[in-house]
Amino acid sequence: MYNTSYKSNKELVDNAIIIHYATGGKPWRYTYIKCADEWYKCYKQSPYNIGELNRETYIKSHLKGVLKNYKKGGIRALYNRATWYFKAAIGKNKNDSWG
Repeated sequence: MYNTSYKSNKELVDNAIIIHYATGGKPWRYTYIKCADEWYKCYKQSPYNIGELNRETYIKSHLKGVLKNYKKGGIRALYNRATWYFKAAIGKNKNDSWG
């Protein structure tokens, strides 16, 4: 939306022709990113549809992250991550991103 006259993400998406997924979150990998449902509907109608995709849900993706942290840093890392998520859920984190 940078340097445009769109007033909301919905307005931008409604008028979009192409959406470029520039970050690590891709709709063919994850179900919970912006416009993932719209992308999937288009995918199902496209000639490139190879069948059902094994996309990760929000919970599955973040549980993998929790387990990775635990393997790397033990119970302390697990505690830190859980505390961070709890604070984010109640709006107490400085960075409210769930990434």
